[in-house]
Amino acid sequence: MNLHESATTPRKELLTREEFEREFGGPKKTKFYQLLNDNTLRAVKVGRLTFIRRSDAEAWAASLPTYSQTR
Repeated sequence: MNLHESATTPRKELLTREEFEREFGGPKKTKFYQLLNDNTLRAVKVGRLTFIRRSDAEAWAASLPTYSQTR
């Protein structure tokens, strides 16, 4: 749940690129479309609009490498 949602607010299942970037710390526009073209991130089209399913955004976030500090 992000800062703009309350416990009673239903989560949106389709996210715009901007919402994906804000909620998931996702990449900016150019990298976003590179991820789509590489099939690293899945999207759906509704007319001319591109959306990311929340489940696909969560899967993308879970697939990111973890940070490990080396010293």
